[in-house]
Amino acid sequence: MILTTKAIGELSQYIRTGKTPPTKNDAYFNGEIAWYTPGDLDGTIFVEESSRTLTTLALEDRKAVLFEKNTVLLSCIGDIGKVGLISKPASSNQQITGIKLCKEIDPLFFVLWCKKHKKLLESKAKKAVVPILNNSILSGIKISFPEELDDQKRIAHLLGKVEGLIARRKQHLQQLDDLLKSVFLEMFGDPVRNEKGWDSSPCTEVVLDIQSGTSYGGEEKNVLDSDDLGVLKISAVTQGFFNPKEFKAVKKSIIKRPPRLVRKGDFLFSRANTIELVAACCIVDSDYPYLFLPDKLWVFTLAEFVAPQYLNFLLKNENFRNQIRKKASGGHDSMLNISMKKFRSLVIPVPLRTLQNQFADIVEKVESVKSRYQQSLTELENLYGSLSQKAFKGELDLSQVVVPIEQAEITEEVEPPATAITETDSKPSIELPAPDSLGSFFHAKGRKALIGQWLEAYLGQSGNTSFSAQHFMETAQQRMLELLDDQDQEPESSLTVDYEFFQFGSAGYDQLKELVFQALASGRLTQVYDDAGNRVQILAARG
Repeated sequence: MILTTKAIGELSQYIRTGKTPPTKNDAYFNGEIAWYTPGDLDGTIFVEESSRTLTTLALEDRKAVLFEKNTVLLSCIGDIGKVGLISKPASSNQQITGIKLCKEIDPLFFVLWCKKHKKLLESKAKKAVVPILNNSILSGIKISFPEELDDQKRIAHLLGKVEGLIARRKQHLQQLDDLLKSVFLEMFGDPVRNEKGWDSSPCTEVVLDIQSGTSYGGEEKNVLDSDDLGVLKISAVTQGFFNPKEFKAVKKSIIKRPPRLVRKGDFLFSRANTIELVAACCIVDSDYPYLFLPDKLWVFTLAEFVAPQYLNFLLKNENFRNQIRKKASGGHDSMLNISMKKFRSLVIPVPLRTLQNQFADIVEKVESVKSRYQQSLTELENLYGSLSQKAFKGELDLSQVVVPIEQAEITEEVEPPATAITETDSKPSIELPAPDSLGSFFHAKGRKALIGQWLEAYLGQSGNTSFSAQHFMETAQQRMLELLDDQDQEPESSLTVDYEFFQFGSAGYDQLKELVFQALASGRLTQVYDDAGNRVQILAARG
């Protein structure tokens, strides 16, 4: 692969900075033109639809700048290097620069190059109060790229596929987090309103002891040396799980007193952070004898009547966290801080320990699913790093990568061809209704009620076909997984294949058998003898 190097300005039809129309003029807003800010450049290649829009009047009055479709949007003020591609004409604020590329370079390749070289773009920005990468400097930045446009497209296609898998894994992890939050609310209700009437206890009776660590100035390192220990950053807990990679290296020789090392089962809590992240918490999954706590992270000792996972999700509940935020000092735009005294003044709802334990069991099973996805995500991110490193150096073998075919726009609706339907013993397509809450999947009583609900729907749509317990359970199983994860997945990562926790299993068949016997006894189902097939069939009774 032959690489060539040119300045971005040489490869661009235009490089323009966006504008923010006067906010007092309502005639400029809520129109048909998407208007983006750096927050909309969320890491995906294509920029999602914006919730903010402008009118054509803003363009006519020159209060906004219009970018053509396939323009690259690059954040050049503040968070330098956030990037995305627009698929239709749009506008942006002044923090974003629009780059319309010439035909010599593929826009998707350029977006991926910017993502890979974000640190380079940041280094070119002027070091003001807010970093600024002006258009003159941006135009002079040089980029190496394959001479053959098809090779650029192959690289963009390959890396885009891996990026898509990474985005899907992250979505799966978020869906599982949302599922646990939903189960928490179903089991315990809103912890602030406490509509289920749980007993409440002072925080001092729930959290028996609070320890904090000691902070030291440290060095950013990926790997600690033998004479180092790692002091945790508060970002080690802000993702909702413990991240042991978030630390700074501190020489053992400057540590004056024994540090509080991180141990398996530690309940960590961030006493200081932004308004969004203050009171973040997590439970440590293993011993980390080379990491220790800073003064901004607390570790709790809990009473025996409180399950750690219950308290973990209580503190993650947005309504309850708002109660904590009210006790923090600091302004809305600054770091908030919670004192131990004010934290201990909280009142905490305490459900029955047996119910807390049930919830903890559910969390454990879902966390086992998440760990598989997290491992898959890590492997994909490592793969992406390796591929992109070789791709932008011209070292990637692209001989087996097919040039993607650009899809033509559909200009008219085409009737799909009729499909011949033969008389077979195939089962009809069944649509099973969604339950009121996905929490039904986690309780024997809820599953039985769900099977009963779905059995009624199944029989109502089966017509004159014979009832098959196997087909019903397969249909129910598939529907449950669709509700848990409505994204297509590869077979090797499917919840059905990997995780028995999300299967109805033998208990589901036993519940179905009981319901079928009840339906036969009540006349909802009937048994008939099929002379041709020499078998007994179960059919829905005709009204």
